[in-house]
Amino acid sequence: MTDSYKRVNMDTFFASHPVFRLDELRAYRNASGAAGGRSEEALLHYYQKTGRIKSIRRGVYAAIPRGSADSRIAVDPLLIAGRCVADSVIVNHSALEFHGLAYSNFQTVTFQTRSTTRRFDYHGNHFVPLSPPGALKHTNSETLETIDGERFGMSVTVTSIERTVVDVINAPRWSGSWEEIWRSLDSIEYVDAERILGYLRALGNATTAARVGWFLDSRREQLMIDSAHLREIRSMKPSRPVYLDRTYPGSTRFIRDWNLVVPEFVADSGWEEST
Repeated sequence: MTDSYKRVNMDTFFASHPVFRLDELRAYRNASGAAGGRSEEALLHYYQKTGRIKSIRRGVYAAIPRGSADSRIAVDPLLIAGRCVADSVIVNHSALEFHGLAYSNFQTVTFQTRSTTRRFDYHGNHFVPLSPPGALKHTNSETLETIDGERFGMSVTVTSIERTVVDVINAPRWSGSWEEIWRSLDSIEYVDAERILGYLRALGNATTAARVGWFLDSRREQLMIDSAHLREIRSMKPSRPVYLDRTYPGSTRFIRDWNLVVPEFVADSGWEEST
């Protein structure tokens, strides 16, 4: 098999894999019969040297279209997050961005994985791997309420809008300020409350149920949430008061229906007063 034939195969691979991992390249070459000549590592070294690909992190690469200047190519951060490990799931604020719901774009990009991959930086973006929720890991259901998506012609996995709502409210650390979270969620026109219920049941966390239940209750008309779903979520609430945000230093309000202590600034959408 000639090197020129291998180059044609590589061009085909690069065209369909704007971001790829070493294991994907190896599988492609094995399937196409191109293996047995140069090693994958030698090919990667050659194409990096010629400017055809660039390294994103160890074992992850971006393909550069022919005739393009390397420095001018911006690699989509969500595509990187969705392809950098085999079991990646785009989560939290990054999922809001994927769904077109984020009020602002973040430079921190989060993805769920069971692997031991480390954080990494690339072109001003900070990629943070997050472990799946403990309850999902325990039942091997990490992909509960995830969907298959597409980014620049490549498949990626991302949390559904319903799971994203729960995740960003429950883990605001990865989704910005409460203003950012609320403004983002206010752009949602509809959610399937039954799917949210299923996810809350799987998590089995009373504090999470109270936080999400209060949010849905406050947006019941906008999101078309019926009373039956709210009653079931309310049955999951904790027996003692819990906080929406334990770190908030300002005034708070107790929401008796949900046994939830909420910052007044959040309860009143205080940011709207300054706009």
